[in-house]
Amino acid sequence: MSQAKKITVELKTEEEKKSAARSNMFRSLAGAFNFLDRAFYDYIKRGEFFKDLAVLAEELPYKVDLPEELKSPGIEDFDEHASVYIRIFDAAPGGPPCSLYEGHHAQDRQRVMAELIRFYDHFDLQLDQEQREFPDHISVELEFMHYLTFKEAGSIHYGKDSLPYRRAQQDFMERHLVAYTKKIMEKLNIMEPPQFFKSFFGFLERFISADYSFLRA
Repeated sequence: MSQAKKITVELKTEEEKKSAARSNMFRSLAGAFNFLDRAFYDYIKRGEFFKDLAVLAEELPYKVDLPEELKSPGIEDFDEHASVYIRIFDAAPGGPPCSLYEGHHAQDRQRVMAELIRFYDHFDLQLDQEQREFPDHISVELEFMHYLTFKEAGSIHYGKDSLPYRRAQQDFMERHLVAYTKKIMEKLNIMEPPQFFKSFFGFLERFISADYSFLRA
């Protein structure tokens, strides 16, 4: 979806660095929804996922505690790990207990998706048709925030107006990600899933909440 790339220019001002740190975290979390991939599972198991998130969290302009449970998937067998993820988040009789599609937590999914597409269209972003992306999946929404923060950092660096990107971030989070991630955690708290997944989404919710507070301030 996103046309943004990893920030490689030299960052000089604190404002640039703050935007870049936020962008890198959104980028990492958007890419983390690859739990059914063996290579990603091994990446978690080696402790590298935790270490990389810790580096990114340290650079953020606000504090978000990283849970120790993310040092290991907690489930030693990959097939079992994948099966648990599918059962909770992906597929189950009657639908997943905790869907990662925002529209499944709303009364009218079509309205939610239409509003999301308007956000994406406004910035000339298109969904990847080959991957059959849906606009309301959590990874797509996080990738959109990565794009907005990436563009904000670039605008600051090149002396352009970054305010439209900042306003879009606050509006998007207020309308979608803040409430959405809280609903996911509410369901997981009731279900008591394996600790790794509960800790990951708990960290995601705290990060979203802290970032939204940062934007409002």
